[in-house]
Amino acid sequence: MEFKKGMGWKACYDETRNLYTAETGGPGAYDLYEITEEIYRQLDKDNPDSSRLIHSGRHLYMDVNDRCGPPYTVILDEDYKELCPWANIIGGKDVWPAELTDAAVEVFASEANNRPQRRRRRKERERKKQGMELQWEEGFEIRVRAEDGSAVISGNREGLLSLSNHLKALAEEPAGSHLHLDENNSLEDGSAELILEKI
Repeated sequence: MEFKKGMGWKACYDETRNLYTAETGGPGAYDLYEITEEIYRQLDKDNPDSSRLIHSGRHLYMDVNDRCGPPYTVILDEDYKELCPWANIIGGKDVWPAELTDAAVEVFASEANNRPQRRRRRKERERKKQGMELQWEEGFEIRVRAEDGSAVISGNREGLLSLSNHLKALAEEPAGSHLHLDENNSLEDGSAELILEKI
């Protein structure tokens, strides 16, 4: 990792991930940003605009303790620790709820470059709350058996359409999501257990 430092800021270039990140700090405030290569190249300890340049990047995390109210932390990207493993992160207490952070990102123009990431995460949270919606076709029949080292899945038209629906739903879930089916859960009697998993 390559670093640059100046008054109230530090920036990092992680050559293994081709990733540029930075932290800024001063009395009552600490922030993490993902920045571009162009911004990184312009950073210099003698450049008075360095902090302003960093603040034009994608905001990842902020901690505020300015004595104007209670201290608080806003996590704008849940992956901030992985993106900035080098940073000496300050704060982390009294974290804003995700819903409040989502609303702030939608309202403040300074957070516009966080909107796609926040919207994607919000959809993931909503899906987890609701659970995967399985759509079964009326009259479905599905059998699963293991035969000579092979898995054989057979079903009537409605059963195969149901499996298709489940695979489409599973494709929209996060990696590691899975679906268990067995003779006590939707498969015909005598069926082997079927586990579908997204990688």
